[in-house]
Amino acid sequence: SAPRNAAWIRSFESEHLLATGDLLALPEGEPIPSGCRALADAEPAVTATDPFTPAWFHERTPIESPLRERLSPSDAEPVEGAAVGEILETGPRIPIHGEDMAGVGTALHAVIAAELVNPGRDDAVESAAALVAAFADDGAVAPADAVGCARRLRAILDVRFTPRRMLVEHPVEMSLDNGQVLRGWIDLLLETEDGWIVIDHKSSPRPRSEWPAEAIGYSGQLAAYVSAIRRSGMKCAGCWLHLSVGGGLVEVLLDATSG
Repeated sequence: SAPRNAAWIRSFESEHLLATGDLLALPEGEPIPSGCRALADAEPAVTATDPFTPAWFHERTPIESPLRERLSPSDAEPVEGAAVGEILETGPRIPIHGEDMAGVGTALHAVIAAELVNPGRDDAVESAAALVAAFADDGAVAPADAVGCARRLRAILDVRFTPRRMLVEHPVEMSLDNGQVLRGWIDLLLETEDGWIVIDHKSSPRPRSEWPAEAIGYSGQLAAYVSAIRRSGMKCAGCWLHLSVGGGLVEVLLDATSG
């Protein structure tokens, strides 16, 4: 049968497109072989289907203590088996006035970073004064003492490690096997011939006799940094705690399973 008037082929308004026999005459009169075949509607095949069974989400056991998406290295627990290695004295204790140790620590971090990046500047004390005023209580620490701490640290690091580079406040991020992400900042990274050295600054005023306990207490944080470095395929040659107020460097020896 001929196509209905609404069929799409009617939009061309060309009757010669519709074959009706063995020959189809083109508009210019030339015939071409053609064919026309009527197709009968076939009965649709009916296949048996399984009875419909509605499904619902699988029940999951609630987590009593959900994991946080992100972890901070500073929140890590001390590493079991960690020990103290070498202890170096970097200079005299820095006098602290007031109780805002967090502010003092932030100010000393900033002064040390500035000195390591731009060592020996004539205006170092003036810059340190601005940093101390921005982060700590007025008069909490003498700017000259802060600069002296940073310069003594650099001198000892140059002699002890002969670093190729010193990287300050270096970002670090690592995906853990359980899906959590560890993210933080390494206060100081030294690139040496033997590998990278991790150094973390702490402004604890505890006496020298308590430095070993202080260092072990931060072994988890140091281990997190070491793990991130090694996970990236680089070699880590050790980690140290710099006690800026107390005037010391304490080497932390991590258990083999920690890094």
